[in-house]
Amino acid sequence: MSRNSDLLYYVRNELKSIINELDSISDGVRNDFQGIGNEKCADVINKVNSEYRKALNKLYNIDASKL
Repeated sequence: MSRNSDLLYYVRNELKSIINELDSISDGVRNDFQGIGNEKCADVINKVNSEYRKALNKLYNIDASKL
């Protein structure tokens, strides 16, 4: 693996980790804070997370062998 491929692998894994953590936070907000705007808050977190998922998909479409 080249240094660029290693870096791409690291960035993908880090972004997956962030996405998983935001999923966990959203679930916690949705379930643990009912009745105090939890749905709106969780929806905002999910919207941000959706953008991160789009970025991750783009990273997966990069051909690391061409870096």
